[in-house]
Amino acid sequence: MYKYLAKNGTSIAMLVGSAVTLIFLLAAIIGLGNDGYAVGTDLASLGKEKVAQMNYFDVGLYLTIGLMVVSIISLLVFGVITMMKFPKTLKSTLIFSGLLLGLFFVLFFTATKENTGKLGRTLQEFQITDGVNSFVTAGLWSMIILCLGALLIMVAAEVKNMFK
Repeated sequence: MYKYLAKNGTSIAMLVGSAVTLIFLLAAIIGLGNDGYAVGTDLASLGKEKVAQMNYFDVGLYLTIGLMVVSIISLLVFGVITMMKFPKTLKSTLIFSGLLLGLFFVLFFTATKENTGKLGRTLQEFQITDGVNSFVTAGLWSMIILCLGALLIMVAAEVKNMFK
């Protein structure tokens, strides 16, 4: 199974992720349409009682939680298998994992607390704590930084390959 996933794992992950995204979008768009709302409707202005009744967003939440659980289990199982097969790579794995966690925590503790404007009103209306807001902000900035880093590495690798 390890060889199969090593060969086809990325394709399977992309297909499953795309399917989950498509299912969520279809559920949300159809649910909004059935309730008489357009896709661009400002849901925050409807109030949290009305939004709490819109359970068609729950499909995406449950599927995402399921994917996260499968991902964490896979990470642990295959991480242990890889460490057993290649113990010399453990040092670099721990170093880079520590760097990623460090980046996340730096972003978490430096996240700005919004109290004004539309975002501030929305955070107060839905009783979103500063901790949750900081966690989401740190996650988003981590994702942006990692995506930009991946893009730069891809461009650098292609430029390097051009001159070979």
